[in-house]
Amino acid sequence: MLQPADLHFRAPTARLGNRPHPVPLDPPSWAAVERCLAHRDGQRTDNPNVMVTRQTKSGPGPASTAYVSHVLDACGFPPRMIRCTQPLDLVNTMDPNHVAATFSMDPEATMIHLADHVADQPPLDYHAQRKRFANWTLSDSAMQKIVDNYPSRRRFIAGGSYKASRIGIDFSALIWSRLTGSEWRLAPDLQPLPREGVDVVDAAVISSLKGRHADQQPFYKYLHDLLPDYANTVLGQTGHNP
Repeated sequence: MLQPADLHFRAPTARLGNRPHPVPLDPPSWAAVERCLAHRDGQRTDNPNVMVTRQTKSGPGPASTAYVSHVLDACGFPPRMIRCTQPLDLVNTMDPNHVAATFSMDPEATMIHLADHVADQPPLDYHAQRKRFANWTLSDSAMQKIVDNYPSRRRFIAGGSYKASRIGIDFSALIWSRLTGSEWRLAPDLQPLPREGVDVVDAAVISSLKGRHADQQPFYKYLHDLLPDYANTVLGQTGHNP
């Protein structure tokens, strides 16, 4: 059962079971974890688990399987369906091997999600897309047009913090990731790998661009919402519609 020690609050990620790497949590999942932690604090319990019930608050044991299986009955969706939503979306839009590596899953497990919806998806030639977009980067002029549609942020982009100066680079890396189905850290904009310290800034910017912060700033949300449509536009311009 998940315990606070398994959580990384800055990422945000969680260590789950025997998976070799921490698993990233999307905003709804992280919000649920925070609600559980707040409830746990209110119980004034020494129970080491994230999820604490009236039956378990006086001891060290985890919530029962029956409780976990039915705690979401009111929303009308079983835990298994909710758990599959994010991997299902990623497997059908990116390279399943990269999804498996990100979530510390077996490749066979991601293929199950892919097989469930293969009939709904047009065939994607990831090899061809990687070759075509291997050196793709977002031009400065294209980024400037994006910024011009959000004028209140111009001054910050032009002469703000060092973190601000990396937004265009990291936004380009995320678009490249969608175009090729590859990990964003491999994008041409980030090669060779940034010097020590810059990689930490990039990870923070990417996390904001992916919408993983509850206090997400408006400009990051603007780019986050723009990302899929912009990637699809690039694909359409080159005759590779997804």
